Amino acid sequence: MKRLLSICILLMAACITASAEYYDFKVNDIYYKINSDGTTVSVTRKSVSTMEKTYWGDVIIPSTVTYNGTVYTVTKIAKQAFTINDLVSVTLPPTITTIGERAFASCNDMVAVLGGGGVTSIGDAAFSGCDSLKRAFFGENVLTIGDEAFINCTVLKEIQVGNKLTTIGQSAFSRCLEMRGVNLTNNIQSIGESAFYACWYNFENGLVIPSTLTTIPRYAFESCHYMSSLKIPSSVTRIERGAFYNAGTSGLKSLTIPGSVKYLGRNAFTNLRECTSLTISNGVDSIDIYCFSRLCSLQSVTIPSSVKWIGKRAFQDCEKLSTVNYNATDCAGITFSQNDSSWFFAAPITKVTIGESVKTIPHNLMFNQTKLASVTIPGTVTSIGANAFAGCTNLMDIYVAHKAPVLLSADIANAPVHAKAFVHVPEGCDKYYKGRDYWKNFQYIFDDNGTYQPAAEGDINHDGVVNVSDVAALINKILGK
Repeated sequence: MKRLLSICILLMAACITASAEYYDFKVNDIYYKINSDGTTVSVTRKSVSTMEKTYWGDVIIPSTVTYNGTVYTVTKIAKQAFTINDLVSVTLPPTITTIGERAFASCNDMVAVLGGGGVTSIGDAAFSGCDSLKRAFFGENVLTIGDEAFINCTVLKEIQVGNKLTTIGQSAFSRCLEMRGVNLTNNIQSIGESAFYACWYNFENGLVIPSTLTTIPRYAFESCHYMSSLKIPSSVTRIERGAFYNAGTSGLKSLTIPGSVKYLGRNAFTNLRECTSLTISNGVDSIDIYCFSRLCSLQSVTIPSSVKWIGKRAFQDCEKLSTVNYNATDCAGITFSQNDSSWFFAAPITKVTIGESVKTIPHNLMFNQTKLASVTIPGTVTSIGANAFAGCTNLMDIYVAHKAPVLLSADIANAPVHAKAFVHVPEGCDKYYKGRDYWKNFQYIFDDNGTYQPAAEGDINHDGVVNVSDVAALINKILGK
């Protein structure tokens, strides 16, 4: 029992000593700690406990402070110096260069940070959770902003950090919903994940990614709703998962991916609902799953010849996407179960044109595209994967330029398509297609060099109406008359 009492007394003494030594002196109700150089000081708190409030109201920090006849320059706000205090505002002198980790965290009543022209570094979580903060001015010399520095400063509207920034940490401005004023220049060397998550307005005048960056990190600009434009430089080689998820939902109309980008991550551009123009430049190698899902205003897309891999449902729910130009040369052999569906799941595609560079059409390319009406296959294609057009119940015309029947290792369609689609092949080649495995499953194969194009379903003779004469025309076609 005596031993336990002794331990408790020692612990209490240690706590008292820690509290007493947390600051070196106090002047005008501000606590200071002398820095290791002996000539400068940091603003600190009264005790190690963040539960003991030290400051309140409007605090003005001086450039210098005199204690025991020595003049000290104030250069730093120490770690947790003002955490959970009842500040209304703080005015920083130009001598302060560093704001420490969690220095002002959870100061829920603070509305403004003023002065601060000498600040070069803002530490991790320095202003996190300051949910009343509206203005924060730090001059033109800030170089580094730490992880979560301003996270959840939800009403912060005005911020000044200058154009010298080199590093922006993870979630640095996450959920600064109303913030405006952070510019990204070519001084930027790194941006952390979720750095600008849910910064609704900061890029309302557009975003130009600095040419110093090679990777756009995960969720970096997610939910920047009012992003009006986006320019990605040729320095960028990777765009990671969710980088622009839900961005530009109220203004981004056009998107160009430069050929320097080799990898486009999962959900990288999901839900860009107003984007009407998408250019994927030649050079792009991989498009991950759901990458361009829910581009609800997009009407056409071209897959460049350089693409070697596309993840499932990459263009899911692009509800106006009607035309696909498929040019991927080596994107063959990609298989996915029919339950996972195609790259274009729930997109109302009506026309697919296969480019002259394509040799192999992948398995399940247009599986279950029930609105697909027309497919054009050039003479360069030598094989077509299984079920490439299965379930395309409205497919009317398949135009095949290859004279010798294109190799099919399995059926490319199913019974409803076999019974309805018209296969157009070069003149004199219909007999070869009719005798070849899987091709012969199609009921209608014509050697018309693609000149036969019904204007509407059932309008076989192109007279603009569907009547008994179309039946006769169809019979004559089948009989070769």
